[in-house]
Amino acid sequence: MNDLDRKQKTEFAGGRNECLDRIRAAATFFVVLNHTVQLMFPLHPDGIARMSGVRKLFGIGLFTAGRLGVPLFLFLSGYLLLPRKYDTGRIRRFYRHNLIPLLVSWEAWCLVYEAYMVWWLKTPFQAGQWFRRALFLEYEGMPHSWYIPMILGVYLFLPYVAMGVQQMEGKILFLLLGMVYLYRFCLESVNLLMDVFHVHPWNLRELQLDLNFSGDYYGFYLVLGYCFWRYREELGSIMKRAWAVILVTAVFAVSAVFTVWIQIRILQANYDYNVWYTFFIMPVLGSCAFLLLCRLPQPGVFRGLVTDISVHSFGVFLVHVMVIGVLLWKMGLWANLEAQCLLVTVLTFVLSVGVTKIGGKIPLLRTLLLVKNA
Repeated sequence: MNDLDRKQKTEFAGGRNECLDRIRAAATFFVVLNHTVQLMFPLHPDGIARMSGVRKLFGIGLFTAGRLGVPLFLFLSGYLLLPRKYDTGRIRRFYRHNLIPLLVSWEAWCLVYEAYMVWWLKTPFQAGQWFRRALFLEYEGMPHSWYIPMILGVYLFLPYVAMGVQQMEGKILFLLLGMVYLYRFCLESVNLLMDVFHVHPWNLRELQLDLNFSGDYYGFYLVLGYCFWRYREELGSIMKRAWAVILVTAVFAVSAVFTVWIQIRILQANYDYNVWYTFFIMPVLGSCAFLLLCRLPQPGVFRGLVTDISVHSFGVFLVHVMVIGVLLWKMGLWANLEAQCLLVTVLTFVLSVGVTKIGGKIPLLRTLLLVKNA
């Protein structure tokens, strides 16, 4: 038995998996942290120029930590959904129980966000704008609202991708993942850095290899999550060894420090960029975080709390930006921005879990919040 497959109970078989609950809870916190930092710190060239060295490190450091949330969520989706066996009936069931509820919930939340922006942010309601947003023809306007349309697009073809990757030999699967990583993640990152630092020894922009059918960046994260499931026993055995934990921790630390440093250098070069999930280090950071969170010991006293957060994670995702907005409006910005950022993050996290838990007791809200079964 290993940490990645504890008690031989996986969520897609109806049980709870402590490792996956822990990762989902951590990912939820990281997302809240990310948007709190985004809404409080001026992470652009002019803002960075006015910050002290400590504030730069604090802001960019927490922002980078927050960016781990999305890779972890995508890994979990790949881990849980791609190993399933799909036939015609199961594909229909997947669409009925995964895709359609998510779509209905999101359409309802588009209305909630419009009401929030009219009531709280005092922006005028425009029926045409709402209609375009409901049809995915325009950005919703909230900092987290890009994620659900992306997931809906992934879900459209996920059962068919699952049938394909399950048939792939391991060597072929890793070869294809390596090609996507090299040509999509690494190439884009090299182009970015050459632009920032005005170094152009080669023209690397005109990629002739069409990789759009590969699932692109986010499909890469999903398939990597599937690999964590496929090789869970091997990874679990390796991560029991002290040298493996030390190595993964060291890779994580070096990658995190580099990512923080390069973002500061990019902003100081007057280039407006915050690290995105297409940056070549992000899959490395996310993978290390996934493995370390599975290896992390969890005292029994926290088991119920972690499960509770995991069960309500989607609801927290949906409401947390509105909670941050209300808290910042009530509190204003303090001189000690660092302490306030930590306080707002924790308060937002706790309040969002509480709101989702209370709302989840009402059948309609439980459906709209997509509260998972405990």
